[in-house]
Amino acid sequence: MNLVLLSAHMAEQHRGWLRGRIFLIHMLSFARKCGIHLLRGYTLAENAPMLHLFDVFGADKPVEEDGLLRVDLPVAHCAQTL
Repeated sequence: MNLVLLSAHMAEQHRGWLRGRIFLIHMLSFARKCGIHLLRGYTLAENAPMLHLFDVFGADKPVEEDGLLRVDLPVAHCAQTL
């Protein structure tokens, strides 16, 4: 399985303008073109906006790992929502 670790930080002044969603759409599109099957991200449990964004795109249920939540986005499944 081709897996890519996804890591991003959105500066506070750029939050709330759908930029996170647009960024994720581009990442999923690029991943699909490159033959990537899974995007994986890690976030804090209290990062509700990020967890919501992953949920909107149909991410697997977050798994706690070393004090963080691991969130997997199957590219093929997510591509259906684009």
